[in-house]
Amino acid sequence: MNHFRKNEEQPRKGSLLKVIWLLPSLTVVGTVIIVLTSGLPYNKLHTIEDASYVQQLSHQAVPESLTLLDPVWGSVIIEQPDKVLACYDLLTRLPFVEKEDKSQGRIRNRELSGTINFLDRPNIHFSIFDSVVVDGITYGDANTQLEASFLAQELCEAFYTPENLSSLIDRYTRIVLRTDSSRINLSTTAKKQLKEEILACKLLRDNDQLSEVLRGKGNALCQIEIYTDDTQTENKPRQIPQIYIAVYANGLLAVYDVDHSVGSDMHLLGDLQSIHSILRQR
Repeated sequence: MNHFRKNEEQPRKGSLLKVIWLLPSLTVVGTVIIVLTSGLPYNKLHTIEDASYVQQLSHQAVPESLTLLDPVWGSVIIEQPDKVLACYDLLTRLPFVEKEDKSQGRIRNRELSGTINFLDRPNIHFSIFDSVVVDGITYGDANTQLEASFLAQELCEAFYTPENLSSLIDRYTRIVLRTDSSRINLSTTAKKQLKEEILACKLLRDNDQLSEVLRGKGNALCQIEIYTDDTQTENKPRQIPQIYIAVYANGLLAVYDVDHSVGSDMHLLGDLQSIHSILRQR
């Protein structure tokens, strides 16, 4: 009996010694696990201390696209990475406005609103008018106002396409053909034909090609006026068009938006047979 008891005690002592020997190793392994997992966000409470910290966090997200809305031109989606990132970069760099300064003037003559779309975080909503407003908070100052103005102008180039201009012809009811001596309201049939002709025009964006066309433009034949506001003034329709198109002899169309005071917004090249037909009948 004593012999068997001694044999049972020996394995127990051996197991105990093995556990004692492993304790230092287990301690090291445990320490390593704690260090590796200490940076993980699980079961931790994160406090957002101020709005600046929100801006820092926003830099960690990557924007996917940009949706713009203009009261006249409608909506457009921008997916070019450089333009999307330029807008996102400006919005996340603007300083906070502690008090409004009305003397700064407007960034834009009508409000441009937009949404920066993300895959991995909530979208950012903004507007540009008197100031830049992002998710209901006003940003910007006198130093960044000019930069915001240039950005808005660059973003709005996405609206200026033959497709969007033809949509304006279809959207607004009052389209006027104006010459030096007359003003003609285009009929539904003429508007429909004009819409198709503008849709077929070529957008001139290459500077060399545009310069060549401008040199040979010849005389202005007429002006197409698009009225987006049917407000009556003294029992007469408003006499200021929102969009007007100068038509030249060589087929050049220079498109102007009256809310933009510097130069034309778009140049097209095409053949407006509907307009030429009306001019021949005069």
